[in-house]
Amino acid sequence: VGQSMRPAAELALADRVERVGRKVDLLVREDQFDPRQAAILARKLVKEEVGSDLEVGSMARKEMTVLYSDLRAFTSFTEGLSPEEGLKFFNSYLSRFAPIIRDHGGFVDRYVGDGLLALFPGSATDALRAAEALRLELDVYNGHRSNCAYAPVDFGMGIHRGLVTLALIGEGSHVEAGLFSETVSLSIRLESLTRQLHTCALVSTASLGDFTGVPSRFVGRIRMKGRKTPLEVSELLFERRKTETLQLFNQAVQSFYADSIEDAAAAFATVTAIDPDDKVAALYLKAAYEAKKNPSRTPGSFFLDSAFN
Repeated sequence: VGQSMRPAAELALADRVERVGRKVDLLVREDQFDPRQAAILARKLVKEEVGSDLEVGSMARKEMTVLYSDLRAFTSFTEGLSPEEGLKFFNSYLSRFAPIIRDHGGFVDRYVGDGLLALFPGSATDALRAAEALRLELDVYNGHRSNCAYAPVDFGMGIHRGLVTLALIGEGSHVEAGLFSETVSLSIRLESLTRQLHTCALVSTASLGDFTGVPSRFVGRIRMKGRKTPLEVSELLFERRKTETLQLFNQAVQSFYADSIEDAAAAFATVTAIDPDDKVAALYLKAAYEAKKNPSRTPGSFFLDSAFN
């Protein structure tokens, strides 16, 4: 992305972008700015503070955790609303959920369609705790919507930690700070997988670490488009039935990868009988049945995405 930063400005870009996030947070907390416009304010401050003495093409890399959240079925949900009603709903939604990001040490970098992309400069735990708080708030929000005879809403989340490249891009009078990173792409792809796997939140297993604030389970190794190495993926569990079957599910996964296919199939069948909506267990059960037909398979070479079709 263009030339590297001059030595005199080596720390400027990453530090200033992070400082902008803190500044926006302070203004919102002090009620000096509408939280629904926080992203617009952030970009304005980035231009003023970051672009003052750095050149287009300047860049810096910083390890961060990216959380991407996207509303589900937003198009069909707003189909019967006027543009004004749709905008009112979305701003109301953001005013509830965006502050939770800031409360957990992150800041919203941008709104992407009907989703939001948040950065957490601290530990991955900040993002994981934010994910938990977002789901708790969703229950409260849907309770209010139910009282008003409104349909419930839902969203998925993808979380990944890694290096994020912050760069000044543009030309002439239009310059802004942009993100260039596989970390961002993977968080977005993880969120898209939540729909396919019927899950609330997916996180790369390495980013999950030893976090125990929310029950979690290993989902599997998944090949991501454009990435040579498969990504180990885990799921944060917010559904009661999944937590109830967690021990049995984990035993089934261990049996599957230990090539104890009969035991794995029996356990996964029990899990899916208890929770018919557990798509991940259903995919493993399908793979176990197929493995019975092909005893020469190598368990270590199994990728969960191979069972998608």
